[in-house]
Amino acid sequence: MNFKNKTQTSLIMFCVLNIGLIAFLIYPLISDIRKNSQELISAKKDFIVFEAKIRNLEEFNTTYLELEPNFEKAFNLFIDPKAPVRFMESLEKISQDCQMQTEILPVQISRVKEDQWSFLPLKITSVGYFPNFLKFLKKIEYSPYLIEIQSLSINGLTEREIKSKEFENLVFGGVRTTLDIKVFTQQEQ
Repeated sequence: MNFKNKTQTSLIMFCVLNIGLIAFLIYPLISDIRKNSQELISAKKDFIVFEAKIRNLEEFNTTYLELEPNFEKAFNLFIDPKAPVRFMESLEKISQDCQMQTEILPVQISRVKEDQWSFLPLKITSVGYFPNFLKFLKKIEYSPYLIEIQSLSINGLTEREIKSKEFENLVFGGVRTTLDIKVFTQQEQ
């Protein structure tokens, strides 16, 4: 073999070795690097999203701690539907303070699908003087319970009613009122 053939053979062998080296070592390494870099980019995106979620959760916790007393106040606006005694006692006290004779009765009404909140329907019938009734109504509206007035009826007492034993303490100018209300209750679990 002459020098030229040896050189060509060496050159061919060198090229084959380089192609083999590229095909079996370098290309898999580059593929692995590309795959790993895509996984790293995906992991970085996931990490950024996770960090944002942690920040949002920390902000939520801070906001919740600031608003927690307000949640308690809002929860106390609703009466317990199984034991509305505190509310009834409150109504009776308001009635006494306003010098009204009051009768409180639960009412059966059909619930409408649009009613988003549970409530206790009540009918409050009272007898007294109109200015006292206005005080009574104002105190009910500003009571620490969530109430919606459905209807209100006011009728003047007749002379005959005033002379009856039931209303003997009243003089002319007394009124009989009927108030239908919804008292919103805590949602049943």
